[in-house]
Amino acid sequence: MKPVPRLRPHLNLGLWQRQRIRQGFVFSFVLAVGMALVLSTLREQQAALPNWSSLSRPAWSQTLSEARLEGKLCVVRFYTDYCYPCEAWESRLQQDHKLFELLEAAYVLYEIDPWHTFNGGRELAERYHITTYPTLLITDADGQELARYSALEGPSTLRNALVAKAHASPSHYFNPDVESLPPMQPVFGLSLGNKDSYEEARTWASQEALGWAKGVYIEPHGTGYRLVLGSFATKQEAKVTQHFLEVWEQRKTRLTPLSPDGHAYDF
Repeated sequence: MKPVPRLRPHLNLGLWQRQRIRQGFVFSFVLAVGMALVLSTLREQQAALPNWSSLSRPAWSQTLSEARLEGKLCVVRFYTDYCYPCEAWESRLQQDHKLFELLEAAYVLYEIDPWHTFNGGRELAERYHITTYPTLLITDADGQELARYSALEGPSTLRNALVAKAHASPSHYFNPDVESLPPMQPVFGLSLGNKDSYEEARTWASQEALGWAKGVYIEPHGTGYRLVLGSFATKQEAKVTQHFLEVWEQRKTRLTPLSPDGHAYDF
């Protein structure tokens, strides 16, 4: 019996076609390398930017000790998870590099989430009677409150106050790019429903956050707290997602604005 010959696939490609394929491979490779370099540069730039977390000391006691040692004032940022005003204010202030330059030069920074009881956040919030988030507190090296600011104040107002308290040069820390920023506008979210207590709302929010990438927020509503999926820049974008959730996941939501103003959370 004669052996059966093995059939091999054969592409009858002309020279022009083979060149186009090679060019396609080369282009894809160059594009992939270029994208990797761009992403790497963006990550390095983002990591190099000062922010609240990178400047914050690990404990309030250490913050006060450093302030006394260096002859500086303290800035305490009170925030909490699932808080849209906290997120919006942070994003806004992050645009002002002069503000962080001033913080590094004249202040010792500390940030705390009062909900995380293991680090003394609840006690610190009660000590200073913090009920609105986010709140920024300026204190002396002994922890004596000098001033406080909320999300209602923009970057320029906050920077001017920090300059005045530190007796720094207003012209040196002036940032014309921030002065021309328009006021923050409300965005839109999709309300899923209400919970009676903040504890219940946080538990629900942590579950929803596992499958929702655009942000999960808790807002005071009536006598309880509502859970909002967000955030959407336009009402139309929110309505499209609302329709998708209703048709494909059988989830009823209500369109609601998300305000950048601070909210009161009763712990």
